[in-house]
Amino acid sequence: MNERLQLSDVYTNHCLRVTAATILCREGFNFKQVMAVTGHKSTSSLAIYHRVQDQEKIQMGKTLGKIKPFNMLDICSLNVKKTMFLIL
Repeated sequence: MNERLQLSDVYTNHCLRVTAATILCREGFNFKQVMAVTGHKSTSSLAIYHRVQDQEKIQMGKTLGKIKPFNMLDICSLNVKKTMFLIL
């Protein structure tokens, strides 16, 4: 396949499967849909190949940046209260 397509690197079937899974996940297809194409048997085996892009990390940072400091403290205190409740 590599010679026929005149590719500069050697690509294995596994490499192509991973690339396909990554592209489909990025395009918004859910794990069950991707599994139907790639042949993965479980979502946990497919999740290994789902990589978070730098642009997604930037967007997550922007989303967290919108949270006002007092809201973040409220969220933290709620988690502490829940934890204390579970301990008691």
